[in-house]
Amino acid sequence: MDVEGAEYDVVLRSSPSSWSDVKAVALEYHPVPGHSLDELLGFLEPLGLSPYHQEDGTEPGLGMIWLRRA
Repeated sequence: MDVEGAEYDVVLRSSPSSWSDVKAVALEYHPVPGHSLDELLGFLEPLGLSPYHQEDGTEPGLGMIWLRRA
């Protein structure tokens, strides 16, 4: 997922049931005021998608994270 800062709206406004068939996610996250990676993980981890690799970007709040269903 590479939506240049809209990842918070896309993920957090989605229906949890829409993630039921998702087996893996590669997500680029961006520094957006009022949001953080922890917020995205707080939504995705209870749905069974756990991070297994992360690469920090060139500034705080920017990076890539890979998640998969256990």
